[in-house]
Amino acid sequence: MAAAAALELLPALAVVGAFHGAALCGALLLLLLTARRHHSRTGEGHSRDEGHSTVRSSTVREEGEDTHGTSTGQAGCRGPEPERTEDDPVDAVRALLGAARSAPGGAVVTVAADGTTSSRPYPELLDAARRMLTGLRSHGLRPGDAVVLCGLPLAEFFPAFWACVLGGALPVAIAEHPAPGSPASERLRQACALWERPLVLTDEPGATALAHIAPAPRVALAKACLDSPPAEDHVAPDPSDTALLMLSSGSTGVPKAARLTHAGLADFAASSRRILDVRPGDTMVNWLPVDHSGAFLLYHLLAVFTGCTNVHAPTERVLAEPLRWLDLLHEHRAQHGWAPTFAYRLVADALAERPDGHWDLGGLKSLLCGGERVVLPVLRRFLDATARYGVREEHIAPVWGMAETVTAVTYGRLDRPGTVHRLLKSSLGGDLVRAGADTPDADCVTFVASGSPAHGVTLRVVDDHGDLAPPGRIGRLQVHSPARLTPGYVNNPEADAAAYPAGRDWLDTGDLAFLDGGQVVITGRRKDVIILNGLNVYCTEVEETATAVDGVRQGEVAACGIPDAERGTEELAVFFVSRGTAEDTRIATEVKAALYTRLRLTAAYVLPVPADEFPRTPAGKVRRTELRNRLVAGAPAPAPAPAPAQTSTPAPAPAPAQTSTPAPAPAPAQAPAPTPAQAPTPAQAPTPAPAPAPAPTPTPTPAQAPAPAQASTPAQAQAPTPAQASTPAPAPAPTPAR
Repeated sequence: MAAAAALELLPALAVVGAFHGAALCGALLLLLLTARRHHSRTGEGHSRDEGHSTVRSSTVREEGEDTHGTSTGQAGCRGPEPERTEDDPVDAVRALLGAARSAPGGAVVTVAADGTTSSRPYPELLDAARRMLTGLRSHGLRPGDAVVLCGLPLAEFFPAFWACVLGGALPVAIAEHPAPGSPASERLRQACALWERPLVLTDEPGATALAHIAPAPRVALAKACLDSPPAEDHVAPDPSDTALLMLSSGSTGVPKAARLTHAGLADFAASSRRILDVRPGDTMVNWLPVDHSGAFLLYHLLAVFTGCTNVHAPTERVLAEPLRWLDLLHEHRAQHGWAPTFAYRLVADALAERPDGHWDLGGLKSLLCGGERVVLPVLRRFLDATARYGVREEHIAPVWGMAETVTAVTYGRLDRPGTVHRLLKSSLGGDLVRAGADTPDADCVTFVASGSPAHGVTLRVVDDHGDLAPPGRIGRLQVHSPARLTPGYVNNPEADAAAYPAGRDWLDTGDLAFLDGGQVVITGRRKDVIILNGLNVYCTEVEETATAVDGVRQGEVAACGIPDAERGTEELAVFFVSRGTAEDTRIATEVKAALYTRLRLTAAYVLPVPADEFPRTPAGKVRRTELRNRLVAGAPAPAPAPAPAQTSTPAPAPAPAQTSTPAPAPAPAQAPAPTPAQAPTPAQAPTPAPAPAPAPTPTPTPAQAPAPAQASTPAQAQAPTPAQASTPAPAPAPTPAR
């Protein structure tokens, strides 16, 4: 986070010193860390950006600027040096012991499904954890064993987690109940396959459900374990010991279990408390699932390391009534909260219908926005709707991170200069160019920066060969941190190799980004790319365009590519939450028109999905892969949409993505224009044949993005005819996201 924004929030002079006196030169560190692989000097100059060491201050040219010799930029940027005092615990065990001893006013507050609230001060949390540890040991628990915390009520989850930490076991959370046939049940089965019959800690309904799983897991009831006498001993972990395991979302495959160390947790807490100004008297509010890395690490673990109160409510309770998020912030006088972008939209929509609220939110210090793409218009609507209650622009903090980096490693502020980037779409494959004020929106794409690196974190952008990307260009984002990065995944050497392709110094996040003014700007992910006639089109840009149609809401639309084996490319499919048969027909027609008018894209399928079958994780991420797999596997689908009367080359239009899951997204590549074809009528249009699995998509190489081709009129082209919409096969309940 930039010091200018930090100084408004951090009155402690010691923090100012951390941001202004401790930063090292990012370029020198990059040279040291990459000397084994890079033998030519980059030639960039050096400057400081509000306490964050950077290489130059801008990577982006202005529209109309001379392209020869004027592009400036940074090869990487580094946060301030780590700062520690005696108040910073060195591991999670000492964090809990310290909170119980020194922060008796702090507590874990849990809200039940019916709205009743219970509070467990830290001394009581420690006692409950010790009792549960005794109970777990009676089931054979030993240090190093994995324990799956599955479907536990919040009031039982937190003592269970800390019992594992005190006993040296490795807790891994699955927030939802493992009902037979549910995604949580499948997720549990996959997690158990990583270990040999791990102990599963659950409640009575969970135990009943687990009786139907084969092979039968070892099961213990958390409530019964709490009735045990307290354990008198606990482990004294080494900094390099694994403290907990975080499962990936599993939205695109089998989940991976990332190992997080005590040193990583301590480094994360020491940095985050300074950047966000988290103090023992503060209160933090979370309502996202506790198996989400941001929800758990930032809003519980950081609170314990700091000794402050943290409040947790069931996700489904807030989703049912989004204004309950504001209720929680108000009732608990919270200083800190967070949510993905979709929740800010839900609140803005709800306030449009009920603007007469009573909330006092003037005590806020931060409202983080992460976990998915940050959409600027949504945040603007939220700020407009909540300004009367005390929410201000400087409260909104776009962040970026992933479970493998112990959640957020960059922090920004929406009011920080240089946070919003409006760029020419045609420049995304080469030297980035800022759009002029009079440039039409259809030719532009807007990104929101995710802030500057945290203490001890270094970022760099590389090309597809692993070499430093030229300044002012988009490339693959990599992260270096001596303490924060995961040492690897459980029993998954292939995932380890993919995460660290050039050795353990740099984690390849897979995200596509550029660096500008000391901030990172995430622009896309590889799994968000659709290959249409050789061009790279980003799912997020398609989805944003679809939301311009009345009835299509952000977070309730998904775009993906359907493989076409005959042509070796993909067809575009768009799914949206159904509004009823009559409305769905109108929406499908208008979405096709919007995609062609703005992006020059023709959607082969535009399909409604019942609201309760639209697959999302509890944290709000749309599970595009599941929708794609349903259609590819032969679920009922409408006829492909006919070609528009005029066709041209699809305009590559990446859109920003905030992500907690790694995946590189290449920049647009040059490709020939599609060939116009006779438009079929719905009766004549073919239905895709069932396929067992999607065909692999070739990995394109970033290249200069072409300008849209001149539209041409085919001799026999017909006007597009709306395709009959049909509903894909039912989706199971959502699975947790990282």
